[in-house]
Amino acid sequence: MPVVNFSHAFTATGQSAGVKLERGKAGVVIKGGTGTVQIEKSEDAGGTWTVLSKNSDGDAAAYSTSSGSVALNGLIEVEAAGLQYRFNCTAHTSGSVSCGFTQ
Repeated sequence: MPVVNFSHAFTATGQSAGVKLERGKAGVVIKGGTGTVQIEKSEDAGGTWTVLSKNSDGDAAAYSTSSGSVALNGLIEVEAAGLQYRFNCTAHTSGSVSCGFTQ
């Protein structure tokens, strides 16, 4: 299995590049600065992006950092090989919000 070590830092709103992850678990971290970040996936090589849901109600997962806190340090389940994932910073107030995937 290839090693993935992808990181992106946001100093304004916007999206990171997409990264292909293999089927299985992938580590994810969102920390630092003050902002709100969503994790998105694409099943069509980046043509369409959807937000990962956090519960069975389908509420979009959004992770907010405040004054350098860690908003998320955990795992996501990648359902199929080759899906692309990215970070979308939907709100930014200050500092550098750091995001990353490892697998």
